[in-house]
Amino acid sequence: MRRTLRYMRMTERLSPIVIDDQRFYNVHQAAQIVETISEATLWHWAKHGTTPFGFELGVIRKPVTQHRSRKSNGAPPTQPRTYRMLIPETKVLALKEILRDDPIRPGPLSNGSMAELKSVAHRFRSP
Repeated sequence: MRRTLRYMRMTERLSPIVIDDQRFYNVHQAAQIVETISEATLWHWAKHGTTPFGFELGVIRKPVTQHRSRKSNGAPPTQPRTYRMLIPETKVLALKEILRDDPIRPGPLSNGSMAELKSVAHRFRSP
């Protein structure tokens, strides 16, 4: 059976980026791990460094030294970036745990949902 490149990319094992013995994931990988939010939503949160319910993501910005092309013909990326946002593995797994029971749905959050997410995020804050 022939598998498409998209299928293979979606099911490949996610390998973290290791910096000073700490594991990090880029936004695309983190969104795949969390599963309940889109990559665009996580990108927005990472850009601000925190979620709307107050959970700090601990994002670091690592300079991009070489741009990879997603196409096989080697065309340059349409939006070259000067840095890559990396989220620590511990924060990605905590965010997955926070959103496991109360996933974010499209549209604005209700006051009750926001309060519940804030209380759950408070438990995962670093001391």
